[in-house]
Amino acid sequence: MKRIITSLLALSSIAAYSQCNQLVWSDEFNGNSVDLSKWAFQNGDGCPSLCGWGNGELESYTDNAKNISVANGILTITAVRENVGGASFSASKIRTLGLHSWKYGRYEARMRMPLGRGLWPAFWMLSTNNQWPTTGEIDIMEYRGDRPKQTDGTLHYGLPWPDNRYDGSAYVHSQNLSDEFHTYSVEWDENQIKWYFDNILFKTETKNPNSLNPGNNSSTPWPWNTEFYIILNFAVGGGYAGNPTPSQVELTKPTFEVDYVRVYSGTGSTATLTPPVISGATKMYTGENKSFSVQAVAGASYNWTVSGENASVVSGQNTNSITIKNTSESVCTLSVEVTLPATNTCPAQSVQASKVISAYKDNCTFVFHDFETNGANAANLAGTDGTASTVNNPAISNANTSAKALKYVRSTNQYDIIFLDDALLRNGSDYENGTFAFELDVYSSKPAGTPVEIQIASTSAWNAAWPTGRHTVYRATTTKTNQWETLRFALSETADPNRAQFNTSVDRLIVLLNPNSTTSDTYYIDNLKRVSINSTTCLVTGVEESDFNPSEKMSVFPSPTKDVINISGVEANATISILNVNGTTVLETQSKKINLSMFSSGIYFIKAENQRVKFIKE
Repeated sequence: MKRIITSLLALSSIAAYSQCNQLVWSDEFNGNSVDLSKWAFQNGDGCPSLCGWGNGELESYTDNAKNISVANGILTITAVRENVGGASFSASKIRTLGLHSWKYGRYEARMRMPLGRGLWPAFWMLSTNNQWPTTGEIDIMEYRGDRPKQTDGTLHYGLPWPDNRYDGSAYVHSQNLSDEFHTYSVEWDENQIKWYFDNILFKTETKNPNSLNPGNNSSTPWPWNTEFYIILNFAVGGGYAGNPTPSQVELTKPTFEVDYVRVYSGTGSTATLTPPVISGATKMYTGENKSFSVQAVAGASYNWTVSGENASVVSGQNTNSITIKNTSESVCTLSVEVTLPATNTCPAQSVQASKVISAYKDNCTFVFHDFETNGANAANLAGTDGTASTVNNPAISNANTSAKALKYVRSTNQYDIIFLDDALLRNGSDYENGTFAFELDVYSSKPAGTPVEIQIASTSAWNAAWPTGRHTVYRATTTKTNQWETLRFALSETADPNRAQFNTSVDRLIVLLNPNSTTSDTYYIDNLKRVSINSTTCLVTGVEESDFNPSEKMSVFPSPTKDVINISGVEANATISILNVNGTTVLETQSKKINLSMFSSGIYFIKAENQRVKFIKE
């Protein structure tokens, strides 16, 4: 963890498994406090000799219960925003120095990551005769809370700073590492060090030939030949985390959780099982088929079960990949038992894993996020450029009755973005062809005509370079100032020309408030949802027939219209209201000629004098 590093892309994802070795040390965290026979605290902020621990970090480590606790078999380290000495945050750091150290073997921990900008947990090792960096460092796991799908593995070595060196690689998972526990490990012997994520090999360094920055450091000594000790810590800020200021740090999920830490000695020739992780989404629609899998193990058998009265296995039993269906709006638990038969060197083994999956009805209106309770069907607020916080609704009204909303202070980034992941988007073409449309409640002091944009994308195809992984872009503009309004979004542009390849795996929603600007304005947003606009059963959602009768004398023309609508058959001073299909009033006027150029495409109703007429805005 020491010193600033930049992660490199993973070079491989070759399936491999830990060896049938002897467990020589572990902490399963089954007590109710940190076991001081196994761990020692390292408190403070590194001052005076190494303020900010050499990385410009913002935390001070403590042994306080609010920062570190053990309960229900889990060690939890929590980052807290508070002033401790000269630091802006508190957290904890524990290590085995002076108690336990090892030379070679397998080192693994099962952990769940925090979430939020500036959060930096680590599981790493230093030499007991530490003379950093010449004696080496092994970073088994480092993680940035604003890169929630990525873990990094790194070696540090070389001459004292500024001539120190490092080699790092990243593994990118399909889901946020803050959602579930995963296993992070290294296998280390006299000739090589290997990094694994859930027993998938993603990085290897070798002594002979020397792989340390080949071409530049071919003569660099291999320092990993002494005893090393283990460190677990939760840093806030610092170079690795992008050097955020204290105000830029986001404690979205400020807990770093550890299920166990284990050390195995020796090397063997037969694979052994560690607890598997079931890959796949945690949400699905009722009645749809959804696939899940665990890493394949040669020679292993698989037995899947799914709980829930209306949940069932569709296909894949006795394999490492399965498809299930749940026909009711309910929660089910998918479980698997993986069994490896006995060999000459290892006994038979069985391990289990489970995953909780929620099923939701695909209704006419589907809320992705309400920014209040997070909604049972809410997408995961995975990251922002600006500062997001849940606050009291600034102006409760008929247009938005929610008690809470998301307050968002835009960064000065030209294309400031809000990420929502694990969204049940299903099929990108449904939005592109107009079967579905996006709606979002917006409140701001910005003038009418301020643009708001929604993009949909696939996390599996995502690349930071535009437009890779983006499917389509949708746009709306505000019509009110300092009032809530519901914006309907119309297709603006198609993005990645290869979008057909990930059309059915879109799962990321991106919101941009006033894109292509550098202002740090404040907005309030709420109720990001999808509405169906082609089904006759969904056309008048929110519009009550008892509110008014179909008009016999009022008429509008033209319909469809592109820009202007004309109204006849009402009194000269009558108040005219335009409602969207959810029954929300989007405009009130007494004019009989209305400019609709800033309205999104869709179906609307005109209401006046207890009459109503439907029209279409192209």
